[in-house]
Amino acid sequence: MTSSFGLITTCQILFTAEEYLGRGSLNWQARTRDQLSIIRLLPEVRRIAARIPTLDSWARPTAEELNPILQEHGFDIRLEHWKNDGLSFGVVAVSDITVLWKAIGDAGEGIVIGGKPAFILERKTAEVKFYTSKSSLHPIVGISTQSDDDKVFIVKMPIAPERLGFLGVISRIRSSLEPLESNWDGVQIPMVKMDARPSMDWFRGIQAYHQHSLVAELVQVIQQIKFAMNQHGARNMEATAGQVRSLALPDYYIVDGPFLAWLERPGIQFPLWMHHITEESWMDPGDLSQL
Repeated sequence: MTSSFGLITTCQILFTAEEYLGRGSLNWQARTRDQLSIIRLLPEVRRIAARIPTLDSWARPTAEELNPILQEHGFDIRLEHWKNDGLSFGVVAVSDITVLWKAIGDAGEGIVIGGKPAFILERKTAEVKFYTSKSSLHPIVGISTQSDDDKVFIVKMPIAPERLGFLGVISRIRSSLEPLESNWDGVQIPMVKMDARPSMDWFRGIQAYHQHSLVAELVQVIQQIKFAMNQHGARNMEATAGQVRSLALPDYYIVDGPFLAWLERPGIQFPLWMHHITEESWMDPGDLSQL
């Protein structure tokens, strides 16, 4: 079964929650080992997030305001509704990254792997390179893209890592990557269209502290990842969304019924204006000068 994990957007919802709370960087506390691993990565992810122009995030008081954002960006996941009591808010982070190969590959009808459509990238024209690593039984394929900074790596791996296991496996392979001399003319790769919805229950319960005081807790979190790859390039879309229960937000009294309003001025014994206002008049007046 295909599996994925969206690290960048997982961290980004925490950064967005910090911005909404307005207390600067918070001290996030873990309840599980996996949560602790994420917290240790936050400083580095925070540093590189600014280098990802296609990473965006939002914070809103209700799920009803955030779910349309997920829909607008092509995701099907939806946050569950929570009561708009001023003590909860939601966060959404979206990343959309497309890379194009140095040269378009060949995707003719006869190019298949296991009966499934595939494509070929030529070694010379597409700048395909091969590597070896002490942590891999198989060669690693490196594919150049039209962005000089971006390169896609592919390695056969029968058993999938789980969640943060992706980071450990990739880190070990990268640490001993060496060029591999070979006579291969290129690489043949299956085309991919994937839509994964990893369970994020393990990330619930992570807490934020400010000056030793608990200010927020992540009580709902969902994630969706879409990935496609063919002879032209690869595109990765991911979204992570969550509900944050906060002890730091202002506790507002809500005028949620008909109300009386009036204006007093010193020296005048009666109100200058007075109104009893019911729901039928609750609307945005726009520019007051154009009333």
